[in-house]
Amino acid sequence: MDGKIDKAVAVALGALGWGTVYHRRLRNADGTALRARVNGKAKTWKTRPDEWYLSLKYGLRDCFKIGPHDAHEWTTVEPSVEDVPHPDTVLTYL
Repeated sequence: MDGKIDKAVAVALGALGWGTVYHRRLRNADGTALRARVNGKAKTWKTRPDEWYLSLKYGLRDCFKIGPHDAHEWTTVEPSVEDVPHPDTVLTYL
């Protein structure tokens, strides 16, 4: 299992109302993969079957959404420290 997030996984995570997803490249200060919690159910549309959004929460206050355009950067399986590149080779978002 590669932990890929697609519409079915997003709907399942949203229906549960909990779950953790991990970023494939970005790391925390301790070297573990950046993680975010599911913060609501997945938003889908009948008229746009390929479109979906999953609301996530990072830290104490930061909330954001992922959709099909950036789901490839997130996984449901925590990557090992060896799988995540060294911070010098990763561009982080400020």
